[in-house]
Amino acid sequence: MQNTTAVPILSPVLAPGALRAEAELKAAEAAPRRFAVCAMDYDESDAVVLAWGQAFRNGRVTLVGDAVPVRDTFSAVRSALRVCRALGAPLHVAWVDPEPEG
Repeated sequence: MQNTTAVPILSPVLAPGALRAEAELKAAEAAPRRFAVCAMDYDESDAVVLAWGQAFRNGRVTLVGDAVPVRDTFSAVRSALRVCRALGAPLHVAWVDPEPEG
């Protein structure tokens, strides 16, 4: 006769403070990088923010217009820039957040 009793697997139980710290670490590691899409006017030495974006680890990008009518999700930053290129001005992507470590 075989013993078919399942052996319970114990998972580590973290104290509330340790669990919060773990959640904050995971959030920081997975946080999207923020950026602005700027239209550059080199003749006037001026720039304007056209839209704000977030780039996620999987490459997806969200873009919300500040001076252009856009609110959408794109497969990459390059795809998101197509919406802003219609204005004809040179564009610059200004990263607000540093490159994640690791």
